[in-house]
Amino acid sequence: STVKNAERVKSAEKFMSLCLSQSSGGIAVIDPNLPQAGLLMGDVFARAGEENLAWQKYLENKKIFDQFRHDLSPAYIQLIARRLLDNGEREAAVDLCRSFIIQRQKDKRVTDVDRAGVQLILGDCYFREQRFDIARSEYNTCVNLYAATPQAVTARFKVGECFMAQKMYDKAEEVFADLAKSKD
Repeated sequence: STVKNAERVKSAEKFMSLCLSQSSGGIAVIDPNLPQAGLLMGDVFARAGEENLAWQKYLENKKIFDQFRHDLSPAYIQLIARRLLDNGEREAAVDLCRSFIIQRQKDKRVTDVDRAGVQLILGDCYFREQRFDIARSEYNTCVNLYAATPQAVTARFKVGECFMAQKMYDKAEEVFADLAKSKD
């Protein structure tokens, strides 16, 4: 019966989540009675590299996502933002990235690498819309605020891509030449 299958799925997901969290160095016991349990399971899936399962949990819990997004890891937020962008939901991706950047600005659990990753996705949102000046601004924010991260190098490259897309070849050449000389 459908009810019995739903119960089996929930039980299997619970144990799968526990196994994944244990294999990634931590133990997460999620109370299935919590309203945000599905999102928390999605978070465990995201951190374990199970992107499709994580995305599915987001879709199943989309109605309550805004209420609980502050409880979710940067890895899950980035996965959701990328998927939203890939699915053509650019405004939702921009909103998610901007709210993360603002709301989690002083959160000590969030690293500069995490913040830079979200900043890059925000730039990508505008790049895909061919709003290259805004994309370049977001990428430069990543470079300026998070210079010591690997994402800063990626952001510099993406600045060059923006210049190329805008047919500003001299500026693109400067960016790429600078990157070529860099040790990063």
